[in-house]
Amino acid sequence: MAVKENKFLTIDGDIVRVEKRIVERTVRTTDFLAELARQQAVDTGLLPSNCRLMSRVFDKQNRTRTIYVIEMKPGLKTIQFSPVRHSAEVHELKLSWPRTLWFVRCIFTPGQNAAIVEDIWPASITQSLDASMLDTPLSQLLMPNIYDTGNGAVCLGNLSVTDIQPIHQRIDNILAEILSSLWNTDLMPRFQNTGIENLDDWAGRSATNPDFHKLIQYPKHANETLAGMLRHLAEAHS
Repeated sequence: MAVKENKFLTIDGDIVRVEKRIVERTVRTTDFLAELARQQAVDTGLLPSNCRLMSRVFDKQNRTRTIYVIEMKPGLKTIQFSPVRHSAEVHELKLSWPRTLWFVRCIFTPGQNAAIVEDIWPASITQSLDASMLDTPLSQLLMPNIYDTGNGAVCLGNLSVTDIQPIHQRIDNILAEILSSLWNTDLMPRFQNTGIENLDDWAGRSATNPDFHKLIQYPKHANETLAGMLRHLAEAHS
């Protein structure tokens, strides 16, 4: 892009300055970040499985907040679901799950021995992340036990992973625990206008069409893009 020159006035108390600003180049944020990554190495440590992106910021308390973006492929997934609260009844449902992203936010406070997993935010996407990943649209994952009607973090309940493990192993293990845990009717999603009535209906349609997830009309996520989600998680509680 051609060099641009702008003139403007700056009033500072009883002084007025005529200033000139020169913009030598304008590039897209994604291109800038890609060039920055090539020129300035970042010590990421060992990353969790299927980690596609890592973001690190420092908050006002000088704590390090690291967000790992984990991508999981679509396909048939068997879940355990309790349809009646405080009941021993458990249904095994095989669902055609969409491609998903899991935003794992970790925090390290100076003086602590290790970072902790603060929360985990899921979302669904239609295709694998590519070079323009920051612009990737996000949709809700139509599963229960997710705060803010599908727009928030997963309710971890009594899930726990020891802090003794390295952070990449803890993330792998807690995601595995989430997927294999007993889902229940707390915080049920809204299925209106999605093409499915409930989880049982989803399982029934998945039995005859393993790619049924492609036909579901997923609600847009409150954080509409991957970049928007990263901004939200970096700013929250800062």
